[in-house]
Amino acid sequence: MYALQDRLFPCIVMSREAFIYKISVRELVAFTLNRGSLGHQVIGGRRAREGSREHHRWQKQRPPGYQAEVPVLWQYQEGTVALELNGRIDGVYTRERPVRIEELKTASRLPDDPDPQHWAQLQCYGYMYACNESLEQVEISLVYLELNDRETREFKRTCSRDELWEAMEKLLAPYVAWLAGIEERRERRNLSLEKLEFPYPHYREGQRNLAIGVYRSVARGELLFARAPTGTGKTMAVLFPALKALGRGLCERLFYLTARTTGRLSAETALEELRARGMYLIQVSLTAKEKLCFSPGAGCDPALCPYAENYFAKLPRALKALDTREVFDRAVIEELAREYRVCPFEYSLDLSLAADCLLCDYNYVFDPRVSLKRHFAQGKVEYYLLIDEAHNLVDRGRSMFSTTLEKKDVLDLKRLSKSEAPRLSRSLEGINKYFITRRKQIRTGNSKGQVSRDPPEELLVLLREWLPLAEALLDGGSPGSWRPVLLDFYFTVLNFLRMAELFGPHYVTWFESTGQGNVRATLLCLDPAPFIARVLKSCRGAVFFSATLLPLDYFKQSLVGDPEALSLNLPSPFSPARLGLFVASRISTLYRHREESCGSIAALVAGVFFAKPGPYLVYFPSYAYLQQVQALFCLHYPEIEILVQSRQMDETERSAFVNRFAANAGQPLVGFAVMGGIFAEGIDLVGDKLIGVIVVGVGLPQLCGERDLIRDYYTERGMDGFSYGYMIPGFNKVLQAAGRLIRSEQDRGVVVLVGARFLRRDYLALFPAEWRHYTAVEDVAVLPEFLDRFWAGN
Repeated sequence: MYALQDRLFPCIVMSREAFIYKISVRELVAFTLNRGSLGHQVIGGRRAREGSREHHRWQKQRPPGYQAEVPVLWQYQEGTVALELNGRIDGVYTRERPVRIEELKTASRLPDDPDPQHWAQLQCYGYMYACNESLEQVEISLVYLELNDRETREFKRTCSRDELWEAMEKLLAPYVAWLAGIEERRERRNLSLEKLEFPYPHYREGQRNLAIGVYRSVARGELLFARAPTGTGKTMAVLFPALKALGRGLCERLFYLTARTTGRLSAETALEELRARGMYLIQVSLTAKEKLCFSPGAGCDPALCPYAENYFAKLPRALKALDTREVFDRAVIEELAREYRVCPFEYSLDLSLAADCLLCDYNYVFDPRVSLKRHFAQGKVEYYLLIDEAHNLVDRGRSMFSTTLEKKDVLDLKRLSKSEAPRLSRSLEGINKYFITRRKQIRTGNSKGQVSRDPPEELLVLLREWLPLAEALLDGGSPGSWRPVLLDFYFTVLNFLRMAELFGPHYVTWFESTGQGNVRATLLCLDPAPFIARVLKSCRGAVFFSATLLPLDYFKQSLVGDPEALSLNLPSPFSPARLGLFVASRISTLYRHREESCGSIAALVAGVFFAKPGPYLVYFPSYAYLQQVQALFCLHYPEIEILVQSRQMDETERSAFVNRFAANAGQPLVGFAVMGGIFAEGIDLVGDKLIGVIVVGVGLPQLCGERDLIRDYYTERGMDGFSYGYMIPGFNKVLQAAGRLIRSEQDRGVVVLVGARFLRRDYLALFPAEWRHYTAVEDVAVLPEFLDRFWAGN
């Protein structure tokens, strides 16, 4: 049984015989009748609370025999389409004759006529109740409750069951036609996937084991952690078996999750290869809203954005593209969105509900702020997650479940709102005073911060009191010029309160002074594993895979809290002889020795380069260290052409950096870059586009309060806190940087690790199996001799 719930498409239950499509009455009505515009629906908390209170007040005042919140279920079949419609009636007057079915709606102003969607919803409830209770007729009553003056307006009518069925049939017809199209596409997909063969003549070493592991993971509904070294062909090794499982009904949909655009592009390329071999598959790639938006600054206001205006009226035609296309990547989505004049981001989300394979960032699944509620809000779903470059998910996960609030933002908004919204400003003054008290406490304690294992209850109370004041202002369409500031802060507060609801033993509250009188309040998630695991429990299963998923126990603990989870540590498919690995152990890269080490490192880089001139990348743990060495290198070796990563490179500059290597294969060039940065993973320089990598230092993150808190958290739980907070995250950056080299069976090259710590026992234990043949070089002066022998022997 596989479930999918959304606002436009059905909840699917898969069986051998047929699909049963489940949908709520509200969703059915919206699918058929919604023809309005998109709106920036930010404010709803206050109105929703007021509406709920008014509903309950009305229901408590009803006469005997009145039943509130009556659930109804109705099943229908037309041809091969089996449908289950569900809903909840606000009230039923069981003692009246005919029985009266009541639907309640709150409004700030009473309407002159019933809203067509509200009336259609009521007609559905009337028909479903009449069928279930074998009634020939019922009275249907739509009651609007005015929130301010508590006035009411009722629209009612006595209807026969046959009359209500006529209305229902009109609602059902377009929806059933849509479902028939879904079934047709799914049958075509399954037939193509059953015939699909592996696209290469043979599996690489480790690739077959990974494919078998993924298929078993889908079939058994399990989690799998896979360390698949570069060259394994891991993208195809996870996609192909997952697709075969999808075609056999073992899961309902695939999510291919990535941390970077490059990962998504790799998946798109692999899917294109399979499509060339006969695969039929609806594939949708999601792109961040700010990158897709055609009307930046319009705020989804239909008065300002023509793509938001009448969006739902234009959507059905736009969705017909599913009948003629399979691939909906960014370029296609933008093309179709312009053609049909629809918002490209919302269009991509609506297309995602028809996707067999969805390619997107981690946050669309795991981040509670932006996760796809239309996919995951309904509990258990039979989705299988393919989590690429999963080593990134540890820190990304912490970020997703953490949040901050800053005093300077409170003070800025307080000043802006003082004259136009004095009540709001006074509320902000209370929050500002709270931060001032915290600042004094931090100064008294002679430290940069305060840490507590408890949530900041006093602050949370102040924020909860402020929230409805902000909602009232935003609901009323004011203020004017400072509305964007209010809106931003509103979402910050809303997110802070939502994260506070998750607060528990995996969190701390951290107040820190950031200078110039500012204080930052952070709800810091130290361990994202419980929250990631909670999402995974609602899915069919998942595979976490990466070339640097080492040590596996660390990632299993950090991501799902289960060191016993299934795992695969695959061998490298490449001959060890293709890689020359050297450790320059005499140079100390400790922070206190960095200044004196710069000259030695510059000379080492030059020595490696002159042993075999060609393209090299040199990675440093920080920009400051990079700049120190670069200055000396340029001074002493001006004849060597260099490229340097800078802090604020835009997309054009990033592409130019990589293209210098890609377009000038074999040409002498030295690139200076930062570990863990944009050039340390996700770039694929095959053959003589890159022949050497030098990694300076073990990549330890800079000592800081956040890392110390992570270290202490794991130490208190009997684990090696320093490894969890510093050592392993740092060494993973080393592995990523070195992994830019040897990308194919024909590649050869050298990796030079610079630093005495690499030869410590604890660091040697982190070396992957293919690194066990390293050569320790104490005297840097003789390194060129070792390099000459390596290059001569290949």
